Amino acid sequence: MSSLKNKINMSIRSKLISMFLAVASIPLVFISVLTFTNYRNSLEVSRISQLKNIAALKADKIETYFERLKEKIKIAQSFYNIRKNLPIMSRLSNYPSNPEFISAKKTLDEQLKQVQSILSLSDIMLVNTEGNIIYASDPDHYQKEFLNPFSYQKAFREGKNKIYLSDIFSNKTKRYKPVMLITASASDLTGAFAGVIAFEVDLITFYKIVRDTTGLGNTGEILLGKKIDNKIIFLNSLRHDPKAALTRKVQIGESLGGPIQEAAQGKTGSGQLIDYRGKKVIAAWRYIPALGWGIVAKIDTEEAFAEAINLRNITIITLSIIFVLGGIIAFPIAQLISKPLKKLSMDAEIIGKGNLDYKISINSNDEIGQLSKSLEKMAHDLKKTIASRDKLDGEITIRKQIERSLKLTTHKYLAILQTSQSGYMLCNMEGKIIEVNDAYSQMTGYNKDELLKMYISDLEPDRNSEEIYSRIKLIREKGHLRFEHRNRCKDGTINEFEINTAYLDIDSGFVAVFMQDITERKKSDRIKQSHIRMLETGNKETASLDEILQVTLNEIEALTNSNIGFYHFLNEDQETLSLQQWSTNTIQKMCTAEGKGSHYPISKAGIWVDCVRKKRPVIHNDYESMPNKKGLPNGHAPIIREMIIPITMSDKIVAIIGVGNKATDYNLADIEITSILGNFSWEIVKRRRAEDKLHESEKNLRRSNENLEQFAYVASHDLQEPLRMMASFSELLKQRYNNLLDKDADEFIEYIVDGAKRMQRLINDLLTYSRIDNIGKSVGEINCNLLIGKIINSMIPAIDASKAIITYDQLPVLTGNESNFIQLFQNLIGNAIKFHGSEPPRIHISAVKKPDEWLFLVKDNGIGIESQYKDRIFLIFQRLHGRDKYPGTGIGLAICKKIIETLGGRIWVGSEENKGSAFYFTLPIKGGITNE
Repeated sequence: MSSLKNKINMSIRSKLISMFLAVASIPLVFISVLTFTNYRNSLEVSRISQLKNIAALKADKIETYFERLKEKIKIAQSFYNIRKNLPIMSRLSNYPSNPEFISAKKTLDEQLKQVQSILSLSDIMLVNTEGNIIYASDPDHYQKEFLNPFSYQKAFREGKNKIYLSDIFSNKTKRYKPVMLITASASDLTGAFAGVIAFEVDLITFYKIVRDTTGLGNTGEILLGKKIDNKIIFLNSLRHDPKAALTRKVQIGESLGGPIQEAAQGKTGSGQLIDYRGKKVIAAWRYIPALGWGIVAKIDTEEAFAEAINLRNITIITLSIIFVLGGIIAFPIAQLISKPLKKLSMDAEIIGKGNLDYKISINSNDEIGQLSKSLEKMAHDLKKTIASRDKLDGEITIRKQIERSLKLTTHKYLAILQTSQSGYMLCNMEGKIIEVNDAYSQMTGYNKDELLKMYISDLEPDRNSEEIYSRIKLIREKGHLRFEHRNRCKDGTINEFEINTAYLDIDSGFVAVFMQDITERKKSDRIKQSHIRMLETGNKETASLDEILQVTLNEIEALTNSNIGFYHFLNEDQETLSLQQWSTNTIQKMCTAEGKGSHYPISKAGIWVDCVRKKRPVIHNDYESMPNKKGLPNGHAPIIREMIIPITMSDKIVAIIGVGNKATDYNLADIEITSILGNFSWEIVKRRRAEDKLHESEKNLRRSNENLEQFAYVASHDLQEPLRMMASFSELLKQRYNNLLDKDADEFIEYIVDGAKRMQRLINDLLTYSRIDNIGKSVGEINCNLLIGKIINSMIPAIDASKAIITYDQLPVLTGNESNFIQLFQNLIGNAIKFHGSEPPRIHISAVKKPDEWLFLVKDNGIGIESQYKDRIFLIFQRLHGRDKYPGTGIGLAICKKIIETLGGRIWVGSEENKGSAFYFTLPIKGGITNE
């Protein structure tokens, strides 16, 4: 108490000195501490952001590196040389000196060694179906391991069914060099399993990505690790331990190696932890799901915060100097102030007693002199004020009018804000909500009283208070800011808003926030992006139906915030469902129940097929309380809530899609999203089924063509031989016994000879017809003008005998098979000569260029064709006249039709009986060389 009294009784000089030191030092100490703290926090945020970016960049590079190798091994699966030569080397593996084996290996070397060099691989191996190495692009490896069992049997087993990426391991055959394997199945030319392709990845290129410590200072480094049992094994050499790869390990749960433990266990984050050396570091870590690895970017905290520590030391020294100098300067200043103040105090006491005309005798021009003048003026003004109280009352009235006008203006703007359709919120610089309008209350579901008790951080699920405070500071610096963010509503749903903000420099500062709900627009954009990704998957020739359905479920899961997804097809009987696919998350994390392809009778299924029974979407937001549940199979994930929608086509349900375990209740928006993507997926399914059906038809057609080729082979070899014998011996019988037997015997022999010759002609014509199957054989440039000239020269005997005249216009130059075009024109010209009337044949050939095709015309003056036979003449072996009148087998025009249709054109005839015929046919310009 006495101490406090002593302080109160201190002289003004002592008080001024103390106050001066306090005023000088306290703000400086406060500002210094605040500056150091903010700088250290800012430095930590900056370091963490930098480390996150480095970790993300390294992870992306690593994933891209291995994705590229996966794409390359996919391409290798389709290599013709592998599909052809792997079965040969497997078959002759016990006879490596066989010329066919040597040729196959040489062919593979030419291609695979080049692939090995381009991709910087250690080796490319081919393993047969028994698991033995029969090829290696590395000569040393091939010599040592030929026909030995493939050492990495897991890679062999997994590679038979998918593209498999092994862990990093030490290769004994390469001096314990760290390598990885990528394996995939290989098939023969028929599509049957022929073995496994193995890429041995040289990790030198990969380690270059990891060893790059740019941006990590003198102590920073990149770590890669993988969880094996209850330990984390390091996968790369380290800056502080070059021999760490595959040798250094940390136990899960121990105090050392905190960041790599977090990363390898599937977590992503950042912070300050103890590393494998026992040193405190600042680190960012993330998980690489595609590889099952964790990656860490870290730097010692001592180096990371070196600048902040230097700043702290400099600040302490500076404060000490300022405090000493302040004490020295404060004494004379206090002396200068205290003496005039005593005099001023005495003068003020005189004026205070009512002597308003007293003259103060302080004439200095400093603040005290100004204060004395102000005191003197105050006495004078007080005297005038007392005399003019009525005038003051008038001023007060005017002031009240101004205040009333200001209130009216304020109420007007508040009314505008309250009736606006846009949300409005006013908050202070700490993020505390000060004011909201009704529109914002409706958007969030909270009433106004609830909102006025909240901070912005209570409504933003994606940001913490520190991030929001940083954003408010940025608004104050810029004056305004526009951005988008997500808002948590009272019912738990997350809406998206477009935000416009403005800083109000009133009192300590406020932020005005105007917002538009863009949830529907964002949802529409996400659905469009999902459509694109689903369509890209559906357009991939290699994508299976299961992949298409899984991508659909993954997209629906993401948009509805679900954790489980399944896709069932409803069978034609409308009474049975079959499970087609689970979502990726369901398979990997949620459910181990078996059942893919299983059939479920609707009559015996539980509440999850109510959507089929009721023919509408169903939602079970309280699954546990639902009656009529039939239970879940072993390994099935527990269900908290679920939503199932039917996909309907032509009033029939064709499939159902279900999702489950959303954190909040499912609603109509979830049904809308699932229905849109589900219906779109079914269109892709229908198209894929149609494509599969078309591929099956093409397969059947190829098989039919193969059968036809086999028939042609049999006909050209097996059938021709007995016919030649029949014809030869019949001719011999005719020559030896002609006129030696009776007339009937001579006639019978004539029938046999004629029948054998006709049968040979029929078989030859049929062979010609069957071999018109591939216009790509012997493709070359064909000048139709020269071609017609050749044909005319080859038919001179028939032309001279019939006195035919053949003319033609300038014809185009095309590309194709010359023998096909010779058969085409030769048959048409030959028919025109053969079927002529009483006048000598007159034949004219012309061609006209259309936008997309050439139109040819072969016109004659022959006997013509009756209209009812215009289609029949193009059928195989169809004749309109007897063989005694017009020779031939009736296959010529069928051959013409097949040649033209094989080329992509069409043929028809315009004719009247006894008035000649005009044969028209078209050939597409695509691929042709046009003659202008």
